[in-house]
Amino acid sequence: TLVPYYIDDAMHEKRWKQTHPRAKLKITKESITISAHTAAAAGDLEALKVLEAATPGVITMLDENGWNTLHEAVRGGQIAVIKYLLKRGLDINTRTHHGEGGSALWWAKHVHGKNHKAVRFLELRGAKEIPPDDDK
Repeated sequence: TLVPYYIDDAMHEKRWKQTHPRAKLKITKESITISAHTAAAAGDLEALKVLEAATPGVITMLDENGWNTLHEAVRGGQIAVIKYLLKRGLDINTRTHHGEGGSALWWAKHVHGKNHKAVRFLELRGAKEIPPDDDK
């Protein structure tokens, strides 16, 4: 499904579908959670803002693995989305897997290595590197 701001625009519709093959942007609680996570991971800040406007609080919803949009943005290395989500009040130290997984900084280092821009960005903002419970 196409995001609302591209309706009736064939050029943008074609491009959006090419760059978002897995996105599901239907406005239901289940699919919008997936969509917000997908938008965050892909760095699609415009789509994320549209989704948040349509369903306030969607950016804080957890997926089935206990990940929120900040975790997905970090895993995708999406600095602009990370900045936006932190400004919107997401906790920089929230852990995945319903509180038993790694923090955003742990995931950033685990996925991208200690010198990645997402790691440096999170460290400058005081993020804690908290490993998953089963990793200690």
